[in-house]
Amino acid sequence: MSTADALALLVLGLAAYRCAALLVLDELPFGSFRDWLHEPQRCPPMPTADRDASAIGYLWTCMSCMSVWTTIGWWVAWTLAPSGTLVVATPFAIAGLARALRPT
Repeated sequence: MSTADALALLVLGLAAYRCAALLVLDELPFGSFRDWLHEPQRCPPMPTADRDASAIGYLWTCMSCMSVWTTIGWWVAWTLAPSGTLVVATPFAIAGLARALRPT
């Protein structure tokens, strides 16, 4: 593996982490959507009295699950257009690193 490939792997991994955090953990921009999605009559992430849990609803609560899908998305984009993908992924990677390093 070349140094450029290793750097691309790092950038894409951090970008995938940040995108998954945006979708699952952060209130903006998807918090209202998650609230709407998780209403019992739509896609509850956990079983309710009258409905089974929804896989789609659960996906939006699980960082590990969502990270798989965001990683696949970044990998496909990088396979199709490596340079452009890295340009777009870099700000997400920097934000992902900042998020991962912040004190809790």
